[in-house]
Amino acid sequence: PVLDVPIELEGSWKELDSAMSEEWGVGFEQLVRLLRALADIAGERPDCAATATAPDLERDLSRRVAVPAEVAAATINRLTLRPCREFDTFDEAHQPGRANRERSYLRRPLVRLPGGELAWSSLHCLRAGLYLENLIRSGRLGGDGRLRKSVIWISQQLDEEFEDEVLGEVVRFGWRGKVRVTSLGGKRLERAPGQTIGDLDVLTWDEGRQEVWLLDAKRLFPGIQPGPMLREGGVF
Repeated sequence: PVLDVPIELEGSWKELDSAMSEEWGVGFEQLVRLLRALADIAGERPDCAATATAPDLERDLSRRVAVPAEVAAATINRLTLRPCREFDTFDEAHQPGRANRERSYLRRPLVRLPGGELAWSSLHCLRAGLYLENLIRSGRLGGDGRLRKSVIWISQQLDEEFEDEVLGEVVRFGWRGKVRVTSLGGKRLERAPGQTIGDLDVLTWDEGRQEVWLLDAKRLFPGIQPGPMLREGGVF
C-alpha cells in the first residue's frame, strides 16, 4: 500500500476498522500501513533488522504513514513484546504450544531490548500483518463487544462464501443442491423436539443415482495444539 494514503475498506471490514480504532487506538487499515512502514524501515538496513527508541520510532512512523502521534504510540504499545515479570510455564498465556496467544512474537514483532530500545525485522513485521488478517478471517481475534462482533461477522460471511463455492462445485458435476438448510419437507431439523441442530452446510442430491450427500463445509485453519492433535490421532 501507499503508506500515507488510507486503504479503502468496504462493508464489514469498514466496521471492523472503526471498532478496532475504538478499542486499540489504531484502526485496521492504519495498522496494516504501519506494519508495512516498520518493514520498510528495517528493509533499509543491510541486515533487514532495525533498532530505535520508542519516541524516535513514534515520530518516524507518524511522518511516514501520516497518522497522529498517539496512533503511532498506540501501535508501538500494541506490537511490543516486553519481558514478563512472572513467567510460569504452567500458565497457558506463556505456553509456546498454545495457539493464538496474546503474548506471542507473531502478535508482537517489536522486541524491547535490555537497554530499552526496540528491535524488529522486515520479514517478521510483514508476517505479523498476515497473521492478524488470518486471525480475523478465522474468527479467532479476541476483543470486547463491538470488535469481537465485527470479527465474528466477517468470519461468518467468509464461511457462507465457502459454502457457496462448495455448492458451485457440486452443481458443476451435474448434481442439485442447497446451502444452509434448516428444514426438510416443511419440518425443522431437530435432535429432539425443541432442540435444533442448526443447519446443513450443503445438501446435495442426484436423482439418477438416487443418492443424497450431506456435506459439512468448513474453512479449516492451523492452530491445533500438539496435545489435542495427538488425542485426535489416537481416535483414528
